[in-house]
Amino acid sequence: MNCRVTSDPVELKIIDFSVGITGTSPICYNTSTTLTANITPATGTGTPATGFTYAWETSADGTSGWAPVAGQTGATLNTGALIAARFYRVTATVSGCQGKGVSSVFQVSVEPQLTATVGTLAAVCQGATSVNLPYNVTSGAPNRYSIASSNLPGFVPVNLAALPTSLFR
Repeated sequence: MNCRVTSDPVELKIIDFSVGITGTSPICYNTSTTLTANITPATGTGTPATGFTYAWETSADGTSGWAPVAGQTGATLNTGALIAARFYRVTATVSGCQGKGVSSVFQVSVEPQLTATVGTLAAVCQGATSVNLPYNVTSGAPNRYSIASSNLPGFVPVNLAALPTSLFR
């Protein structure tokens, strides 16, 4: 007697992928940015398109002292307000597999804090259409400025205008 059992074919899917990080760098002093983990499946694999979890880590120097970013398991990470450069890396996992492992390190650089003082403004006569506003930059290298006023009738706010190369305007 020759007994045999025949089953339906079984497909074996190999999960293999790499993960990278994209985001904005540099950023302004004391602001945040959003980083995104990007999955790249290896050619010819059965890596799923969804279902990944992420473990984000951060370091002050990018080589040691890596610490988990608590509560961050999604594909995006908001850095929170930064006042100095930080380094980030991420490990993605799907179906128990980590693909090629941890991503390359992504550095978020932070521009220096800007410090400027505005000089004394001389009296402005009724009907004046322009005024010289002296200023002095003591740290950083600003290239834009904004001016707002809540008590000048007819004043048009200035928002992110190009800063002249001269230190006085």
